[in-house]
Amino acid sequence: MIDSTTGKKLVVQISEDGEPYLEVPDWNDADFLEDELGDTYDIIYNYINREGFEGTIYVFGSVADPVKLQEIIDKVNFDV
Repeated sequence: MIDSTTGKKLVVQISEDGEPYLEVPDWNDADFLEDELGDTYDIIYNYINREGFEGTIYVFGSVADPVKLQEIIDKVNFDV
């Protein structure tokens, strides 16, 4: 998925706790992604807040495979 604000690819990252997470800076992108993750792929996630970050941060849990998550995120196409 490409961030509609920056034009950059959204990349799954790994937290210090070993959990895959994804930062989505744009609220419209986040809403669309939530629909795709839940309705299309049945992926469970949580949100976290980080001071200074205005978007949505999704955390997928330590058992989630970051490579597979990235493959799924790359398939999501949000055309405004």
